[in-house]
Amino acid sequence: MKKVLVLSIMIILIVASTSFAAYETGTKTLGSTDTTTFTTSNNVYIDYTAGTNGVSYVAGSYHQTGTRTFGTSSGDTRIYWRDGTGQTLPSAPTTSSGTANWTGWNAL
Repeated sequence: MKKVLVLSIMIILIVASTSFAAYETGTKTLGSTDTTTFTTSNNVYIDYTAGTNGVSYVAGSYHQTGTRTFGTSSGDTRIYWRDGTGQTLPSAPTTSSGTANWTGWNAL
């Protein structure tokens, strides 16, 4: 449920610019056992990385005409942003309650 809420908020807040290979647009399924499928708005790109333990994740997104990338992780209560589009996301936390390393990112 947190994934759906966080990604919905991120999509609403997105502003950013060009596409990079790791980010995708269109319909995307996140997760393997418990999945969430959603369709992005026009020109919105997303990236998602699951932790190796299967209980954590990092997700990020941006809009093709914007100037920032936004992201969060399963252990974070904040959404982070960084200038530039398609910014590389940090690795997923090692535990479900751990936070990602958001060094160089700004918290909203």
